[in-house]
Parts: sequence; C-alpha cells; structure tokens
Amino acid sequence: LKSSVSQSSSSSSSSSSSSSSSADWFKPQVPMPDMVSAPTTFTSNLQTVDEAKENVIRIFLRILTKAHKSPESSFEQEDAASSALIIVRTLASLGLEDIKDLYTKIESRVPAEIRAHHHHAFLDLVSMTATNPCMAFLIEHVKAGRMSSQGGAWIVANAIRNIKTPTVELMNELIAVFKLIHGQSHPHMTAIALTLTQRIHEACIHETTSVNDFPAKIYGRFCDSKSPFIVRDLIPFLAEKLFASAEHDTHHIITYVNALGNLGHDAAALHLLK
Repeated sequence: LKSSVSQSSSSSSSSSSSSSSSADWFKPQVPMPDMVSAPTTFTSNLQTVDEAKENVIRIFLRILTKAHKSPESSFEQEDAASSALIIVRTLASLGLEDIKDLYTKIESRVPAEIRAHHHHAFLDLVSMTATNPCMAFLIEHVKAGRMSSQGGAWIVANAIRNIKTPTVELMNELIAVFKLIHGQSHPHMTAIALTLTQRIHEACIHETTSVNDFPAKIYGRFCDSKSPFIVRDLIPFLAEKLFASAEHDTHHIITYVNALGNLGHDAAALHLLK
C-alpha cells in the first residue's frame, strides 16, 4: 500500500512538474500583438520608417511599370522576387497607420497606365506579409466592399494561410469577415471558409503545429480548443448553416461539412455525426 501511495505521489509530483515546466516554456516574453501597432522585431533597421516607405514606393511602381510593358519593349532585367521580398520585409515592420499612409502615397503617384493593377498587386503583397496590421488593412478593404472579385477572395484566403500571430482579436475579426462574406452570398466564400478553419486547427487545436509553427515561445499560446471564438461562435455558426441548407444545395452542404471537419474539434464532430 505504501509503495502504491508512493508511486501515486511520485506520479502526481511528476505530472505537476511537467505542467509547471510547460507553463514556464510558454510564458510570454513580449506582449501579444494587437491589430494596429508595428510588430515587435528583433533586428535593427538602418533606414527610418519614412525612408523605408519611399524605397517601397519606388520598387513597387518600378515592378508594376515593367510588368505592364511587353517583353519585346523591356530590355532591363530585374529579379522581381527579390524586389517583392524587400517590400514584404518592410510591410512586416509597419503598423496599420504606416501601411495606410504607404498605400495612399502609392495611389497618388501611380501612373495612369498601371492604375487598374496597383490595388490588387499591393493587396497581394500585404497578404504575403500577413502581420496583424496587414490583416487589419485587408479586413478594412473587405468591409468597404473593395474586394468583391474572385481575385479578392483568393487574396484573403492566401493572407489567412500566411498568418503567424493568430491572436484572439484577429480570429474574431476574421470570423466576422467570413460571416459578412457569407451573408453577401459571395461565390468564392468556400475558399475562405476552408482556409480559415484549417488555419484555426493548426493554430489552436493541433497540439504540435500550434506551438511549432507559431511563435508561442515568444508570445505565449495564442488560442486552444476551448477558445470561445471556436466553441461559442464559429462551430455553432457552421452547424446552423449546415442544418439550414436545403437538401439539394450540395455545394453549401459540402462546404460546411468540410469546414467543420477541418477544425478537427470534438464539438464539430458531434454536429457531423448528426
């Protein structure tokens, strides 16, 4: 009996120690990112913010101008990928107001012949960066109705795939955007629904990817399977739409079933079993 008690006590102590060690491992080192402030960076930048923005404007307009020309009339070669990387790295260091200011300056200087393409191209680069201020910039454009095309839906989906700091605030905003797009009967709603639920699974529910693929050691855990935006908001919404779908509406039924399945959550599984 003493041996049994001793083993039990040892097991309990070991479990407690493991839990404490886990808590210490994910103890935040810096504050959780918000939606407007410039992200915390751990590298020095020799340029001022204004200098960095001017450099981005110059590179961005040069890329678009050259892309607009036909290959026969453009003799100067340039590595567009490395130029895009410079823009992405700069965007990753900016807060929301600086991103807005950068885009306003681009709009004021863009030549007439490429004006039809600059908006989509800039948002594409923002989606590749996908910091929380970049996501806030995209979300504002969605709410303003400036991204209603097929290309806009894919930009939003791509941004969700690239999210690295899935804070509760950001997830709540994205779920609200998904509901908005759903309410507008957007023809490409499926891409956003499936991408969002997959990213939530990776960031909150899957015990390996949630700590290995996201900077949980720096900021702490962003979310988990008990997060209210999952169990009280997203899952009930998807389940409601699934059961409200007409039997012949195969497209929407498949979308909701796959979205619930993507989450890999017990509460979602209960609705799927029904």
